[in-house]
Amino acid sequence: MLFLLPAVRIAAQQIVTAKKFAETIQKEMKRRKLRSVLLVNLANEEGLVTEQTQEVTAEILDFLAIQSGKTKFLWARSDWFVGQGMLSAEDPKGAQEVDVLCAEKKCDALLLGRVQDGPAGKSVSLKIVNPRTKNALGELSALLPLSTGEPPSWTDPKLSDPAALHAPYLAKSRKGGIAAPACLYCPDPQYSKEARSLRIQGSLVLQVVISREGVPEKIVVVKRLSYGLDRKAIEAVRQWKFKPARDRDGNPIPVEVPVEIMFRLFR
Repeated sequence: MLFLLPAVRIAAQQIVTAKKFAETIQKEMKRRKLRSVLLVNLANEEGLVTEQTQEVTAEILDFLAIQSGKTKFLWARSDWFVGQGMLSAEDPKGAQEVDVLCAEKKCDALLLGRVQDGPAGKSVSLKIVNPRTKNALGELSALLPLSTGEPPSWTDPKLSDPAALHAPYLAKSRKGGIAAPACLYCPDPQYSKEARSLRIQGSLVLQVVISREGVPEKIVVVKRLSYGLDRKAIEAVRQWKFKPARDRDGNPIPVEVPVEIMFRLFR
């Protein structure tokens, strides 16, 4: 049984960031008490999945993945190719792949949708679907900016006052007599399945606040790579351990440093 994607709503809407749209999605999933949701790659107006629609999917999922809600979001990637395009859930083979993956992951719902570029932004329409009956449970829509918008970020939920991270005493490392932090345990991030299937390579840059205990407390993506790689980089750096930075008197201090991460595929 094929999945019917929602029509793109071109009606006038206020532009919202991908982060804000992700928050709306998370709230709707919470309201419906859905714990595992499979996000299927968005398709264009012709029903085809392209690199551009996958990038929009990745941008939304990046923000969904770093939120603290109870719903777990999975990405149903499109690594099946026909001609110049990638099949969507409207195609028989694509629908079959989605069914198999959803059964394997025991998902409670599917998120299917379309994206269309317009003069004001990217119109995105999502349909929440029951994976067993294929009935629509509801729809969500948003107008996203044409540019990438606000980057993903993560803040340690254990912090009693996350706003304190922006206090003036956070000095840039290597300035003012501050000894830069040194990496003690910094394993490489894993490739996302979607980026590997498309053979995406390149670098991204994170801005990381490292505590006086040598652990990351806040991570912000300042140069994106998308296709799930931003998310994988944040997940990896959250586990890193550092020898903390020290002031000129040798006392450990929190600092904010840029971290560049390279993603390369080797045959």
